[in-house]
Amino acid sequence: MQHRYLTIESPATGPEKSPRELVHLLPDFPAATVREFSATARQIIYEPGEVVFRAGARGDPGVVVAGLMRQSVRWHNGRLATLRYVRKGDLVGIASLFGPMPVTVTAVERTTFVHFELETMRLLASRQPQFALYLARVLSSSASEMVDSATSFAFMTVEERVVDHLLSLASPEAEGYRPVARVTQQQIADGVGSAREVVARVLRALRIGGMIELSRGAVTVCDMEKLLHRSAASATPRHGEARASRPAMGELAYLRQVAAAT
Repeated sequence: MQHRYLTIESPATGPEKSPRELVHLLPDFPAATVREFSATARQIIYEPGEVVFRAGARGDPGVVVAGLMRQSVRWHNGRLATLRYVRKGDLVGIASLFGPMPVTVTAVERTTFVHFELETMRLLASRQPQFALYLARVLSSSASEMVDSATSFAFMTVEERVVDHLLSLASPEAEGYRPVARVTQQQIADGVGSAREVVARVLRALRIGGMIELSRGAVTVCDMEKLLHRSAASATPRHGEARASRPAMGELAYLRQVAAAT
């Protein structure tokens, strides 16, 4: 891990983020509040596989500046399940303001993360109702996403979970190129809470169907529209039914644009 400290008196240079840049990264935060807790902020670069927050422990909350992290839980038999991915601009670790983290957060790729001092954020929340209300909205949104994750594990088939997982990770390597999910079969199995052998069968069926190509450590999307139709998130729920929301509908619209461009 690489550590850097941010100070208002000495704006960050190079890869660091200055308080002014953090204001743009957190547009819903009151600017004065961001500048205040930036005084004790520190920027850390996490390598893939490094733990940012550990379940059952507290840590300094913060924001993703670049990269990708995942929130996961581990069952007593050792099986891992990914609840959601967090990307640039996402706040992580707010639960630490009130108690231990309920999930483990791990870097999936090289990730730059700015930590804000826990006690400073707690003090600001006690003094600024607007800031406290914003934190409450963040926690409410996180709770809703946890319900969505529970819904997917309870009601979606393994194929639907695998497809949605790939869609949430797939991104174009470059303009005009097909989206690629840089992930191994074991990581997909961990992400959907299933066995590697089961996931391998699903991926093989998707490959035979012409939707994906498999290579070492990567899955390339060949037919985005066809794959989207296999996604539970693209289905229209009947009245009273829950809608699977991973990937989010905004992501689905983006992926359709990618499919049209390729």
